[in-house]
Amino acid sequence: MEHIVTITAMQAKIAELRFKGSAISRDIQQIIWQAQRDGLQDIPVAKRARFDDLEKQFEAIQAEIIATEEDPASRVVDRDVRMLPGGEFVTGRTAARSPMSLRYHERLADRGDKRGQDASFGKWLKGTIMGDWRGADEERAMSIGVPSAGGYLVPTPLALGIIDLARNQSRVLEAGAQTVEMQHETLRIARQLTDPVATWRAESTPIALSDLTFDSVQLNARTLAVIVKFSRELFEDAPNLDTVVRNSMTKSLGLELDRVALYGTGDGIQPRGLKTTPGVGIFSMGVNGGAFTNYDPFIQAILQVASNNETANAAIMPPRAAASLATLKDSQGRYLSPPTALTDVQMLTTKQLPVNLTQGTATNAADIFVGEWSELLLGLRTQVGIQLLDQRYADTGEIAMLAWLRADVAVAHPGAFTVIQGVTP
Repeated sequence: MEHIVTITAMQAKIAELRFKGSAISRDIQQIIWQAQRDGLQDIPVAKRARFDDLEKQFEAIQAEIIATEEDPASRVVDRDVRMLPGGEFVTGRTAARSPMSLRYHERLADRGDKRGQDASFGKWLKGTIMGDWRGADEERAMSIGVPSAGGYLVPTPLALGIIDLARNQSRVLEAGAQTVEMQHETLRIARQLTDPVATWRAESTPIALSDLTFDSVQLNARTLAVIVKFSRELFEDAPNLDTVVRNSMTKSLGLELDRVALYGTGDGIQPRGLKTTPGVGIFSMGVNGGAFTNYDPFIQAILQVASNNETANAAIMPPRAAASLATLKDSQGRYLSPPTALTDVQMLTTKQLPVNLTQGTATNAADIFVGEWSELLLGLRTQVGIQLLDQRYADTGEIAMLAWLRADVAVAHPGAFTVIQGVTP
């Protein structure tokens, strides 16, 4: 069986724009850091015009990236790479579409079939489990699955809504990680390894060969499951059953997707998260950890990311670390303002980050993840399964429901991330 990796015109153009943007960002950061090293509170007059011009160039590139992403014509595949059995790669042209990816604010439900989007998950669930389809003709027509075969597949319009709610719980997606729809169990996505290098040449001399090289990252659908338990009375009588069950289920699934994207072990059952991915940068707060006294660790993390031609756009941290930053003061007791280098870095918090890690003698350390989050991919199959555990809690008059979805995590460019580790109170 052959696998196809697609490279769209949009991906090629955005890669070029990001490369240009990274170079401009490094120039901007260099001016900022030089001013800070000189003890200045603002950009010196001699460099202000250059600084303003660079900012305008950077903003123009960001606007062009957004326009390219929103242009439907740019999603047409320019080239594909087919991997044949045995690992041989052959190239060719195709009119197929690339795997669909979404930003945080976009919904799978908006891109799917519009039919059935007004259906009620609560009515479908009640009919499926209890056989009560009164007032649920549309939901009954959508129902698929045989209980004896291991459960039901939630109808696609309802499943997409559940997945979207789970995505809304995720801080990594809010930071900019991409959701990639997986049509099959595995999906390979091309990534660029090196850029072509331009060289000067004399007249009538050969041009030095410089290849644009690619490899691929692979997403393998892994199963994430949750058991939701509620009383039979609630199931039969609650008018807000739809909201109660969906919120309980999607919160659990979404938070676990968030955790595994950061700390997944990659042991074959769990996806591999950022912390365990080779090539992700590390900035240590010291042998025995350390508390923040200024914003320098963030500057160093951003610098590590920039050295790999990426621009950090967000940092994810536990609430405790955010509180420590908010209460930083100078020697006069005045609160410290974040440096301008952090102006465009979104600060996000999640309780999925532990605050009891060990670093040296410290047992209360935490991590902070800084990076260009569009380089993190969350692959999702657009199917959600439901199975009734009708005997497990029969003696207490409760109903349990096993729900599952399949997903994976991949890091497109490990160098786009740095972990600040060993952060203590």
